Amino acid sequence: MADVRDPQASGFLDRQTAFPMHPIRLVAALVMAASTSLLAAPRGEVIDIEADRLAEYWVPEKTSVSGTHEPARRRSGAALPQAREVVLRFVIDARGRIRDVEVIDSSPPHADHRWAVTMLKLTSYVPAESNVRRSAVRLVSTMTLRAPSTAP
Repeated sequence: MADVRDPQASGFLDRQTAFPMHPIRLVAALVMAASTSLLAAPRGEVIDIEADRLAEYWVPEKTSVSGTHEPARRRSGAALPQAREVVLRFVIDARGRIRDVEVIDSSPPHADHRWAVTMLKLTSYVPAESNVRRSAVRLVSTMTLRAPSTAP
């Protein structure tokens, strides 16, 4: 048996058993350790991700969200047109709640985009299986206003 203190010992040593560790076993152990922390950020930090990677971290609790929104009005009392598309940057925190919402863009410009912020804040998320540490994420996403369905 090789002594841990022996600089002439060949191979890597398993510190618990002082037996030579095969290099492939060492690589496999390192890969497994790294994969468990791939989606982890230190507590309190936010990971910036692309919107298409959201499902790796968080999954919406519900498939759709509905709510009401009172449109903004001009001084004349006329309602502002509703933005059809709104680009938002936001954070999903460690509890699956939306925070730090910023409107990046809306179409048409200067239209009422508050409906998108309202609907986004009604959404809550649960962690994906790979997000064991419940890492908070920041992403940019586009919301599109659809006309209400006319179901009978």
